[in-house]
Amino acid sequence: MTSNPNARHEHSHLPGGAIQNHDERAVLAPVEGGIPSPQTAVSDGATRVEQALPSDSELGALLDAGFGQGDLEDVCTCDIPPRVSELSHHVEAALAAFLADGLAKSQKMDASYPPLWAVLGRALTGGKRIRPRLVLGAYLALATEEETGQDTAASPAADALLRALVSTAAAQELLHGAFVVHDDIIDGDLLRRGQLNLTGAILETHPLRTSDPARARRDAESSAIIGGDLLLSAAQRHIALLEVDTRIRHRLLDLFDEAVHVTAGGEHADVSLAALDAGTPTITRILSMTEHKTASYTFSVPLRAGAVLAGADENLLGALDEVARALGLAFQLRDDHLGVFGESARTGKSITADLSTGKNTALVSLARDSAAWPLIIALQRDPESATVAQWEHVRAELIGAGVRERHDALVADATRRARAATLSPALPPRLRSYLTSVIIELGGRDV
Repeated sequence: MTSNPNARHEHSHLPGGAIQNHDERAVLAPVEGGIPSPQTAVSDGATRVEQALPSDSELGALLDAGFGQGDLEDVCTCDIPPRVSELSHHVEAALAAFLADGLAKSQKMDASYPPLWAVLGRALTGGKRIRPRLVLGAYLALATEEETGQDTAASPAADALLRALVSTAAAQELLHGAFVVHDDIIDGDLLRRGQLNLTGAILETHPLRTSDPARARRDAESSAIIGGDLLLSAAQRHIALLEVDTRIRHRLLDLFDEAVHVTAGGEHADVSLAALDAGTPTITRILSMTEHKTASYTFSVPLRAGAVLAGADENLLGALDEVARALGLAFQLRDDHLGVFGESARTGKSITADLSTGKNTALVSLARDSAAWPLIIALQRDPESATVAQWEHVRAELIGAGVRERHDALVADATRRARAATLSPALPPRLRSYLTSVIIELGGRDV
């Protein structure tokens, strides 16, 4: 399999090998409709090769020489977004088929099992589909025209590769679903994106939810853990059964293992840090935990998985990991920003939970060192009685104390490092352009 880094259409190139935007469609826009109900249907990545990235001084010079924000806002990768959207429908179909198959099999077992499968789709519904779309985008940015399925005379081998691509993309979403279920249990949450999550949906129909709520809650969480395990197993099975070269399948399994191992380590660090005295974890430790929880399985592994299917070498994979880890940190920091300064109506998330619980985020760490923290401590004593006006006052005080500005600087620094890493000579222009468009889109999100 060969890799073709050159665009196959006429583009006008901008600094950094970027491609001028001829398509206004969003790179990562989610597929409308989401998953149909089932009833209707440790390594740190590839070893970094030193010459794969410019030195820090070279990065600064390259950015100053013509890779400014004005140029970034004008770039995209033209033919990739519509093809990603097209293939995403096949990913949705694969996820729906998994749920339908599991529901059908559960009908032959105990009567308590089908209801679990009937609500398991909640863990896969309503998300942005960032991870599968990154798999698709990275592959399309590297593969030949035949391998992308755009050649009308595509071979059976090319068709098989596209099927493997869709399965790999679906596996990333199944893994995300598993992590979401388990993370909600760890955090004690019953809602996600403003809707009942898997635990909440199971609890809602539990026969003891009124007479013995503690027992009902424990049972619902136990069932949700089982549901998360089912998703985790399915994700790995999707990779293990790929009809691709053995070496490629083994590399993808290694990436899957990396995603689980690193994310679990980040999650465990989050749990451990929460047990420390307030203000004890340094912001450096919090940022490390944040990167491990998000960057590996959300950005690095999906991007590298798509690249592996396109035949990428280790130099390219190492450079891609550099971009992804910085982008993953920027993404999560932006998420934390929205968890305090965002709009609940748009994000579907509480904008008081992080502050009221003293969650170990970089933003909360900065807030602890500000003059606004005594106000937050006062509201933490009785969060149920806190009014909207009181929390608005807290947010205004945080802004006045410079907390938002300092946190925004962390986001900007991580974003700059992601942008700079795209300048690695190991990344072909077409892939560089795609990554740049992803950085731009995610950096401007408000949901």
